[in-house]
Amino acid sequence: MGYSAGAHLISLVAAWASQKREGYQDIKFKALACGGGVYDFMVYPKSPYINRFTTFYRDENIDLYKNASPIHQLGDDLPHFFLFHSEKDELVEHDQMTRFAEHIRQKGGSVETYTIPLLSHGYTFVFSVSAIEKAIESFKNKLL
Repeated sequence: MGYSAGAHLISLVAAWASQKREGYQDIKFKALACGGGVYDFMVYPKSPYINRFTTFYRDENIDLYKNASPIHQLGDDLPHFFLFHSEKDELVEHDQMTRFAEHIRQKGGSVETYTIPLLSHGYTFVFSVSAIEKAIESFKNKLL
């Protein structure tokens, strides 16, 4: 499970593992719960947040942005994803979740989404017990 940057990172590792990328081919996830994540860096051409970590803006290093975007790295051997996101998230757009879910489906993967009403990015992380309960239910339905 990961939230925000953690959701991005765990999704990226799962995507690389699904491609059998060198160094990741032995990683086998059965299910992931990801909330509030950025799954596509390509939509942020001038993000100061991404630039802070990469030292590049998108158009200065497109390959890096694509390589760091789980949505562009999905392979064929995907785990089940449970994605949750607040519709009122002021930091990461809700669309990041819905577009990522659609790409997972297009790859033949299993995904379930859950939208949380009214909470901000931070409050979703701290107070969204319902997302955790739904993730556990989703895992039970897919894995048991």
